[in-house]
Amino acid sequence: MPYSGFWRTVLYNILIFSWAVSVWWRILHAQTRRCLLGAAALMLFWLDIRLIRYDFAQTPEMLRRLWYAYYIPMLLIPTLALYTLFFLDRGQSAPLYKYRHLIFVFPVVLFSLVLTNDCHQLAFAFPPGQEVLGSPDYTYRFVYYLCLLWIFSCAVFTVVYLVRRCRIPHTKRILWLPLVPIFLATLYALLYKHILNVPWMHAIAGDMTVVQCLTFTATFEACIQCGLIQSNMGYATLFEVSMAKGLITDRAFVPVQCSMQAAPLHEEQLRQALTGSVQLDATTQLHGHPIRKGYVFWQEDITELVALLEELRLTQE
Repeated sequence: MPYSGFWRTVLYNILIFSWAVSVWWRILHAQTRRCLLGAAALMLFWLDIRLIRYDFAQTPEMLRRLWYAYYIPMLLIPTLALYTLFFLDRGQSAPLYKYRHLIFVFPVVLFSLVLTNDCHQLAFAFPPGQEVLGSPDYTYRFVYYLCLLWIFSCAVFTVVYLVRRCRIPHTKRILWLPLVPIFLATLYALLYKHILNVPWMHAIAGDMTVVQCLTFTATFEACIQCGLIQSNMGYATLFEVSMAKGLITDRAFVPVQCSMQAAPLHEEQLRQALTGSVQLDATTQLHGHPIRKGYVFWQEDITELVALLEELRLTQE
């Protein structure tokens, strides 16, 4: 279909960008949030240069340069995934690893060698006059295999680290959800050269860039959902099971969220609580305050205050 590649890329960009926005709002740890947003930006970059290469590039040199640029996200996204592992189960104020940035030295050197391949051909070697992507005569050199080794090493270390970390407390059971997309991405990368010859597989998984971007995103999201990456989620459940005797309503005083400890309240009591404290019984007061799109009400136990006032009354007498 005309412009199908363009519209598919737009769709994938919207998906990745929407996930990045959700990461911005959900992730509490600043370093982890930067890593995930950096990975999302690299995925968007990868998708866009792929679109330019297939739909807009004209000259063999441009095709080759865009092909080389693939290795920037291919090397840095696994590195960021590995870097993110350093912050799993770490608080906002926990001390950071002193030499953590050294992990980026090796991938930066590798993709610099790939980008300058035309000068030395240490990653891909072309016969003279055939420096065109897709030429059957080019061969892989040791820099290319170093790139594969680095990507594979990051994947293996990530799996090992997650297996050690993602255990249910006080049991030997492992949360397998984050490991599933890692396994699928590794398996797909190993079979990529072969599955393209299968028509039905090519139809559903012929785009390696998209498959890898989606599996990377699924891995990060699985870590968030399993609680390995601390997120700004679960407040409704926390509010419901907490000891606070609270109630959240909309503007019409219809309950939206209520804690299990809260006593049943009438609408008239809620309206009065917005103007001042309401005495529910001898030891309980009801307070209210407007919030965005509704009101919050909480019951305060004043048993100690009542006892103190009674003691002061007796002392005065």
